[in-house]
Amino acid sequence: MPTDDYHPPTADDYGNVTELNRAWLRATTELQRPQRARLADAPFLLFSLREHDLDWWRQLLEQKPQADWLHGAGVAAEPLRRLQGAALAFLWHLALRNPYAARLVSGAGVAWCDMLTAVPLVTLIDRAADRADLSTSRLGTSESTLFNADYTSAHAQVRRSSHFAALQSLLTAQTVDDHPQLTAAACSMPTPRLRVADQMKE
Repeated sequence: MPTDDYHPPTADDYGNVTELNRAWLRATTELQRPQRARLADAPFLLFSLREHDLDWWRQLLEQKPQADWLHGAGVAAEPLRRLQGAALAFLWHLALRNPYAARLVSGAGVAWCDMLTAVPLVTLIDRAADRADLSTSRLGTSESTLFNADYTSAHAQVRRSSHFAALQSLLTAQTVDDHPQLTAAACSMPTPRLRVADQMKE
């Protein structure tokens, strides 16, 4: 595939990532507002939507609407349900428009993006948005992890470096179905010089 087909996320894409991160942190953590704002500015989604659990998604999307193949999974609280619906809609639209960008901000593989966009958005939201077992934190759930001084540092350079180090880990840990372009992109970005997200947001 030509290199020109790999377009990075736009400023609007990163803006949506930031807002989704803020909503996630409000719904799931006890972080104070300044810490939430700094952590939410990471150039990737702070929460996972089980992007690498393809069997889970396959079974969920192949079932009839009335089937409860994961009986007892539970229903998410209202703020989390709204967030999950918004995140699914964002990634569904982004994967249709720019699958490379969708994978950069979510760490998802090609197969997951294809699976998502193979169904109507309404079906996707109906089957998955209210599930209590859908989203999990990428940075762990302990207070010591979330309060990591580097992730929430008031020093912009320290904060950016830690965010991009986490992004590199996210991209280089992707599954074997991913195109090597993503891993190469992550490995070629030395932390002190990473400026892509900042430029996109300006």
